[in-house]
Amino acid sequence: MKRFLILFAYFIICLSLCSQVRIKMQKDSGVFVVPCEINDLRLNFIFDTGAAVISLSSSVAEFMISQGYLDEDDIYGTSEVMQADGSFIQVYLTTLRKINIGGFVLNNVDAVITPHQEAPLLLGQSAIEKLGKISIENGYLIIDNNASKHLKYEGKEKDISFLGLHQGDTYEYCYDVLSNKYGEDNVHTNSVNKIPTIYVEKMLFNNIVFDEIELYFEDGYLNSIQLNKHFDKNKKGKVKAIAFRDDIMKEYAKKYTSIKKYQLSNGFISYSIGFEERIRKEDFLKYPISLSIIEYTQQYLLDGEWEITEYYSVVLTYWEGAQKALLEKNPPQQDEF
Repeated sequence: MKRFLILFAYFIICLSLCSQVRIKMQKDSGVFVVPCEINDLRLNFIFDTGAAVISLSSSVAEFMISQGYLDEDDIYGTSEVMQADGSFIQVYLTTLRKINIGGFVLNNVDAVITPHQEAPLLLGQSAIEKLGKISIENGYLIIDNNASKHLKYEGKEKDISFLGLHQGDTYEYCYDVLSNKYGEDNVHTNSVNKIPTIYVEKMLFNNIVFDEIELYFEDGYLNSIQLNKHFDKNKKGKVKAIAFRDDIMKEYAKKYTSIKKYQLSNGFISYSIGFEERIRKEDFLKYPISLSIIEYTQQYLLDGEWEITEYYSVVLTYWEGAQKALLEKNPPQQDEF
């Protein structure tokens, strides 16, 4: 009975976490700053529950108009508002057509434009109250997904997760999750072909030890994840790599409804894995997971001499299409090893 209660409690916790969207906020001078997209322009706003509406500075508004993020027709009037010192200023009234906060989209939200060039950007109640049930915990803005079902969600693919991480999570959130799970000393940061990465070596996933996991980011948001398992580049290593790949494939075949198999130029079979109904519905998703064996040649400097290591690597990639698009934008440089 005790074991059942523990399992039930674990299930409830997992269900609760899956129904939440967590957005990492930065603390600056005692206030929380949350990333948002206003009409597709990414900006950072102070999370201000005391402000009645969203507030934009005149310099930001001018930039938005000049770059096409805000239409002059969206500005429909003026009003007088009282400042903290009791004085009044005239502000312009506007409607923001689209606000994206952690994947939740709000449409036609009231805002004001202040006459001050350097006024802080405030995310006020005209947006906050539309998010439904929210809370702030350990520097994260937590939005209750169930309580916000009236909102349109435009976040990244959410039913394919890895260690509780989802495509579109912030760099800071991913770093915190991995640090809490594996220890901060075991979590490293790097840049691969100018793409920010976080990686962990010798990581246990689904009772399998991988040599490393690499998280790739674009504009501060999680783009794709790659797990690698290395084997010696010889006949014995080749047999082990194929067996390792096939064991993983058996598990994925139980969960996913569409699996495409094709042969690589190196002679190995590669698999693309996804949901059949999504592949038909949304071409951009295609097959979000791939499982391949590739041949690696690693070159590194040791005691003043170049060393070359060759090995087979079983590569499991989450959001494969996103990673390909990211690497195409940042092709490898000739002098990078």
